[in-house]
Amino acid sequence: MRRLQRRLAAVLSVIGLICWMVLPSSNAEVTRDPFLFGASGESAAPWSGVLIGVLWDDTSPLAMVGDETVSVGTELGPWKVVEIQRNGIVLQLGERRELVQIGDRLPSN
Repeated sequence: MRRLQRRLAAVLSVIGLICWMVLPSSNAEVTRDPFLFGASGESAAPWSGVLIGVLWDDTSPLAMVGDETVSVGTELGPWKVVEIQRNGIVLQLGERRELVQIGDRLPSN
């Protein structure tokens, strides 16, 4: 009898876990897509993105900013890509230069 009770308790635990994972909660909050950067509803302008990574090549390196591939000379809003390094990119706005490292958000101004 005890063995049957333990099996029944285990089955009910698994069913409860499955229901908890599958059924929506009444107080569930709206969440964003985990594969998109930024807050939900944010514009997809490339200069408001995040530096995803650098595609290094000695002669013509590229960088991934949001869903855009950029090279030296590319304009990202008011900023211009003036250098691509192994660990980030250098942006210039007038006389001001900013180093943006991989994983960092690009400056707004």
